[in-house]
Amino acid sequence: MKPYIVWLGPLVDEATLLAGYAVSPAAVRWQTGFIRGLAASGVRVVNAGHIGEPAWPRGRLRMSASLGAVPQDIDGQLVGYVNVPIARAAHLTLNYGRAVHSIVRHHGRPMAIVTYNFYQPLAAVAFVASRFTGAPWILISADRDPGLYATTIARLPDGTVYLSWGEYDSGRRAKFHLDGGINQERPSAPATPPRVVYTGALTAGAGVELLAAAFDNVKRRDVELWICGKGKNAVVEQLARRDPRVRYKGLVGDEELAAICASAAIFVNPRLPDLEENKYNFPSKVLDYLAAGAPIVSTWTDGFAPEYRDLLKVVPATPTDFARGIEETLALPDEERTRHAVAARAFALASRSWPRQAARFVTWAEALASGRA
Repeated sequence: MKPYIVWLGPLVDEATLLAGYAVSPAAVRWQTGFIRGLAASGVRVVNAGHIGEPAWPRGRLRMSASLGAVPQDIDGQLVGYVNVPIARAAHLTLNYGRAVHSIVRHHGRPMAIVTYNFYQPLAAVAFVASRFTGAPWILISADRDPGLYATTIARLPDGTVYLSWGEYDSGRRAKFHLDGGINQERPSAPATPPRVVYTGALTAGAGVELLAAAFDNVKRRDVELWICGKGKNAVVEQLARRDPRVRYKGLVGDEELAAICASAAIFVNPRLPDLEENKYNFPSKVLDYLAAGAPIVSTWTDGFAPEYRDLLKVVPATPTDFARGIEETLALPDEERTRHAVAARAFALASRSWPRQAARFVTWAEALASGRA
């Protein structure tokens, strides 16, 4: 029988993602890319997930599985739940348990049970299922929760995959570093006037307010700032109203996002280094930036592995320094931009393609299952 993995985590298709539910676009794109990489490596993934929503009364009282769908090329199902505090966790645990029981009964013993991030209902089901099936429970730690479950109960997984280099470097035994991946080289067709492109969360922690303050200090008028991401941010909205150079796009679909990235003269990653949460995650969008080939102006956070330093223009997290980094990078001669594009794409394709990352993971997971990791 073909080896398979039980995957527990919020995985939805693009239509569901764009519908405004509390689902992270970065998390969905990361999981989708990795699962497709596993399929290319000969490992089937069977997923159970749910659609996130603020608890009632801010959100819906009942979250039906019929409100969304998983990507068509992934074998998966969504579970519903009563969206009331306390009852929500219990109902999700029950329905995830039923889903995993059905999957294992139909497909047999999995090679591993994977949970994306440490969320109590997923963790409880994965722990019990791993003990009954004998398959290792592998936690993918994408965003560390500093609370009780992360510091105490998170020691229960048999192995942990860390996206953040800083968390991996200080992590527990049976650990594996896998920050992200790409499917292929991205096309590049820089637009005129030159575009500075930001994609990601529109939060202060992600650095979008630092970026807004920095762009105020960019003196060139023949440049545009394109901002794409989920959510609302008053600082960004105010900047877009008063500065005609700013294009505030909001959350966009994959095709539009790819076209915007292809048009970039430079990318920006202004994530705040001193923010605790940024020490325990990895900005996976940077791999898409590298695959597109345009230079990247970035702060340096602990999530980056050391080999990224030579591929980024690293600047301090101040508006003045970030603005200077943008202007200096926009002024790079064509020869230097070409050299960067070649080096960036070579790195991304050689070491961070999803099939290669998946093959590395499978080797590690098999060793973990046999007690050798």
